[in-house]
Amino acid sequence: MSEKLKQCISCGTEYDFVFHGNCPVCKSVEKKQSLSSEYSILGFYKVLAYLFMFVTTGFFIYSLVQISDTMGKYAGSVMLPMIITYVITMFSLFCLTKMIDFLFDLDKKTDYNL
Repeated sequence: MSEKLKQCISCGTEYDFVFHGNCPVCKSVEKKQSLSSEYSILGFYKVLAYLFMFVTTGFFIYSLVQISDTMGKYAGSVMLPMIITYVITMFSLFCLTKMIDFLFDLDKKTDYNL
């Protein structure tokens, strides 16, 4: 049986897994970090995604108005690809924010007392 040693974060002492995360020297207990703390940057990224959705919607509406004013009867051929691109972008950003929400909700429901 191979011995696996682990190093204490507080004092640097190497110890065996027999102590189950309790350092025998300084008696500190190592805690697992939650997903929320490990991936806290995702919360900031989610806010940026919502902001990008809002700004993109504003530019989209502005562009539609400008195209309809300048293009006249040819506006439909330009607007259709733009509308399709907008819908795909919004769907992608919305799904991304829902995945981040799911990750943080999963972290709240996870039980670490195994």
